[in-house]
Amino acid sequence: MVVPVPLPGLSVRDIADGVKLIGDVIDSTRTILEAINDGKKYLEREAPDTKRYWADLMQQMQLTVTGLAEVTGVVSGFSFGFDASGDPRESDLDRFNNYVISQKAKVAALKGRARQLKGSSRKVRELRGILNNYTGNPGWSSMWGLLGKKGRHDAESLASLLGNFYADDMRLADTIDAMIEFSEHAIAEVDNTLGPPGQKYASNIPIAAEVLGVLADTFAERQRILDDLVLRLDETREQFATA
Repeated sequence: MVVPVPLPGLSVRDIADGVKLIGDVIDSTRTILEAINDGKKYLEREAPDTKRYWADLMQQMQLTVTGLAEVTGVVSGFSFGFDASGDPRESDLDRFNNYVISQKAKVAALKGRARQLKGSSRKVRELRGILNNYTGNPGWSSMWGLLGKKGRHDAESLASLLGNFYADDMRLADTIDAMIEFSEHAIAEVDNTLGPPGQKYASNIPIAAEVLGVLADTFAERQRILDDLVLRLDETREQFATA
């Protein structure tokens, strides 16, 4: 990934790590969701009374992916407009400072809500236990057999994904914390680009605005995918909850 402007406080590696964190969550959530959708008909025939538990599981997944999308939206939504045909004015600097302050407030609010954004690891563990026990052969991966032949074949990998991202290590939830921290660093980087504390310069606005644009462009596609994934989780959850 090439970043066309210098980011001395926020390295290219930092940005790449942020993109990878989100990508890992997307890949894992997609895999689990696709397995549930693939096994929908089998589940309807063989274990229809478990559908509400699968719906609850997807609701917890949806809560966490929604939280990550909300946090990522801070960076992917970076934007500041000014008249680039002439020299930036002091009024532009005032607006930019206000913009930075508003972004700091947004991240502070997300930080305060971080626990709420992550969903409930306890709830996921409970649901996993209920579904595993339902099979009559309880084990950490037996629930996936309720989704048919493919679910049984992929049970170990699916159980590992669910455990890592939603129940045990809660790496997905940790990603929300990491992205909140990344957003804080990104805003500080933009702020520093305007100049050191107490010495902000209107002439630095084009560079600071370009930093905003680079970060927004870098995370825009991940944001789109997260938003789409939230909708897909919601649609599937509704089908299980109302069928």
